[in-house]
Amino acid sequence: MRHLLFLYLSMAMTASAAPLFENNEVIELGLEYDIARLQAEKEDLRENGLAGIITLHENRVEIPVQVLTRGAGSFDCDQPQLKIKFSKDFTKKTVFEKLKKVKLFTKGTCLENKTDDEQDKQILANYLIYKLYEQMTDFSFKTRLLKINYKDRSGEYEDYTQYGFFLEPRRNIEKRLDIENIDVIELQNTLKEKVPQNIDLSLVSLVNAFEFIIANYDYGISGFFSHIINDGGYPDIYYGEKNSKIYQAENGQYIPLIYDFDISRFGYFAEMCTFGYAFFTNDIGMEMDCSVEKLKAHFEKDLSKFKYKDDVLKKLPTLLKGLKNWREENRKLIKKLGAAYNSGLDNFIRILELKSIE
Repeated sequence: MRHLLFLYLSMAMTASAAPLFENNEVIELGLEYDIARLQAEKEDLRENGLAGIITLHENRVEIPVQVLTRGAGSFDCDQPQLKIKFSKDFTKKTVFEKLKKVKLFTKGTCLENKTDDEQDKQILANYLIYKLYEQMTDFSFKTRLLKINYKDRSGEYEDYTQYGFFLEPRRNIEKRLDIENIDVIELQNTLKEKVPQNIDLSLVSLVNAFEFIIANYDYGISGFFSHIINDGGYPDIYYGEKNSKIYQAENGQYIPLIYDFDISRFGYFAEMCTFGYAFFTNDIGMEMDCSVEKLKAHFEKDLSKFKYKDDVLKKLPTLLKGLKNWREENRKLIKKLGAAYNSGLDNFIRILELKSIE
């Protein structure tokens, strides 16, 4: 049944996927709107945004859009995260056809005080983590990398160019994979012994293993233990969702999808060896030595504390293969993240290789 489901999905994906997410080439575009006004009125622009224009550099096509604000965490920053609202009247026969609202990842959380180069690296790193998870499963959000030339209509800010990326909208992924989002409150009615009935346990196992590998404890799947929720002072809550959503396939099976990986081992916030359970628990005494020996020691220590250690060990071959494929396919972008990132990545892959042959 599972093989038939994936065969069906592969056929459906070709027919229903939005053109924007059909390949990985970088799209260069211009985005013009009143940047100064958006920053001043960001709290009021979540639902009804400002008029803007996207210009595709390849053919100079201009597409009227609405620029909205989003992301509670980024509202403490000068520049919040954005959402772009398209009208089908202007997107026909363009790369944005079949899209209505799309999340745009730009400067991230409070990057105003960083150099342009550092901002770009954090955006690229965040984008690349999504591409890494795409290597692991079809049940993942697609992304499209952008190089954006921003123009402020108010004239207060000078034009600037920066990387960004679009995240596949929920409606698109529902059509592409023939799944439907299930509200967490509704899902509570299906809980039995704290585990949702009919959930894809193999995919849950992969989620746990992937989140551990990237050292991201900031997630929770409804019906399962979560380090961020249960270690964070709520030991009896098993129906909370954190950076995940539960979807239901046509055959009734529940499918977890995950997102929001930026503060993790691959997120370019610090050396790769910094991240782990010690970082999650604010243990600042962690060594900053990213050699293979030290990184392996940190890995083993974290693994011993991880609730789903068996999932990590079981999925290690899948993770290692996906990580190597990801590195090869994205080598040019990964190189842009600098020598320290690339050295840390090489060492991390090495410890996974060592672990896989134990």
